[in-house]
Amino acid sequence: MRFFLGSFCLLLLWCSRADARVFRVGRSDDGVEATSLRGAILEANRRGGYNIVMLTGREYALTITGAYEDAARTGDLDITRGTLMILAAGEMATIDATKLGERVFQVHRGARLVLWGICLTGGRAPGGAYGSWAHLDGEPGGRFTTPVSLL
Repeated sequence: MRFFLGSFCLLLLWCSRADARVFRVGRSDDGVEATSLRGAILEANRRGGYNIVMLTGREYALTITGAYEDAARTGDLDITRGTLMILAAGEMATIDATKLGERVFQVHRGARLVLWGICLTGGRAPGGAYGSWAHLDGEPGGRFTTPVSLL
């Protein structure tokens, strides 16, 4: 109950912005329609400004592969414009990138991402971007060029 109340208060505060748009996402499969997580992010990127993606399900699997693409249509979920909040509407929601073979999110310069009640799993930054000196399998920590708020 406490989690739900916190989510509701945060949503009300965020929605008080005149240009905020809320995308309700119930589809757990990966797709480009606005009713899927990837599709809602594509639409939020197109709009810019303040946007909210409210996840009503418990698990969202990312399956559309395609590394090194920066528009969110394939691979990781690129946040390219504006401020985007992704929140779980009820219990915690999981975004699983195991089948992608790359990171979960890439937040571009000038964009901002806020996560509330979200568990990220299976993400792995693509290898080779920083040369062979790194003992890590890929870029250190993925790619966030601007701050990400984890609430």
